[in-house]
Amino acid sequence: MPHDGWHPHDHLHHHAHERPTRRLVLAAATFLPFGGASAQGADAQQRIAEQANRFLALLDDRQRGHVLIAFDTANRLDWHYIPRSRSGLSLGEMTPAQADAARALFATVLNEQGLKLLDGVRLLEGVLREQQGSWRDPSRYYLSVFGTPGRFPWGWRFEGHHLSLNVALPAPGHVAVTPFFVGAHPATVREGPNKGFRLLGGAEDLARQIMTGLNDSQRRTALIANRSFGEIVASPQREQDLGQPRGLELGAMDGPTRQRVEAPTTSIRYGATLRPTSATTPWPSTIVASRIADGRSPS
Repeated sequence: MPHDGWHPHDHLHHHAHERPTRRLVLAAATFLPFGGASAQGADAQQRIAEQANRFLALLDDRQRGHVLIAFDTANRLDWHYIPRSRSGLSLGEMTPAQADAARALFATVLNEQGLKLLDGVRLLEGVLREQQGSWRDPSRYYLSVFGTPGRFPWGWRFEGHHLSLNVALPAPGHVAVTPFFVGAHPATVREGPNKGFRLLGGAEDLARQIMTGLNDSQRRTALIANRSFGEIVASPQREQDLGQPRGLELGAMDGPTRQRVEAPTTSIRYGATLRPTSATTPWPSTIVASRIADGRSPS
C-alpha cells in the first residue's frame, strides 16, 4: 500500500502549529550550485547508478512509466520549488520499501546534514497543512529519473514545495548537484512540539556572522540593497534578473570569513568531488550579497 513516505527524524514532529510568518530575507533559501569531477567521481557515479537501479527495480510498470523520462527533454530543466503539478512518482505513491530505496538514493549525494534538510522541508509542509488545509501535503514530493542510470548522460530530481534537488551525471567522472534549492516557511516554528525549530537557522546565522565580520568598506560592497527584493532572485526563468554579479569578491575576504562563505557546501556528501574546482586550484570569483529587510543591518 502507498504511504506518506519516510518520516523526519524522531526529534522532529509533524504536529506543530504556527501562524504564517514572513520569509526571512537572509536565509529563507539555500541555493547550492556545485559540480565537478575528480578521481572519486567514477566511484560516486557507480554508487549513484546502482542505487537508482535498485529503486527502479522495486517499481511496477505503471510507476516506472511515471518515473523514467528522457534526459534530453525540457522537463529536466523545468525545475521549481513552488506548489504545482509535477512529473515523477510521489512519496505518497510509493510503498515503504520504495520510499526507503528513494531515500537511499538521496543519501548517495547528501550527507546527514543534507538529509535533515529534506526532512525539515517536509516537516514544515506538515505545519502548513495544519494552517492551510490538505492541499499542503508532505507526501507530494516527486522523484524523477532522466535517462538510464549508468548510461551517460543521465540524472534524477527530487522536488516539491520549497525543495528542488537536481543531480546530473553527464559524462564519466562528472557529478553535478545543481540546482539544490531548500526553502523554509515558516522560518521559525512558534508553537507546538517543534517550537523554535528553524530549518535554515544555521544558514541565517551564518549569513549574519559573515556580514558582521566585514569591515565598513567590505560591508558597503556586499550590501546591494537596503530592502528585500520581495522574492527569491536565483529562481527559474529569472536569470536576467541576476544581471551583472555584484557584491564582495571571495578573494577580498579574510580567512575566517572566506571559510564561513564556503561552509554551506557541507550538506553535499562528496564535498571534494563536487566543489567547483580541485583543492589545488582557487575557487572562481564569488560574491556575497546581503538583502536586509526593512533597511535594518544584520544583528
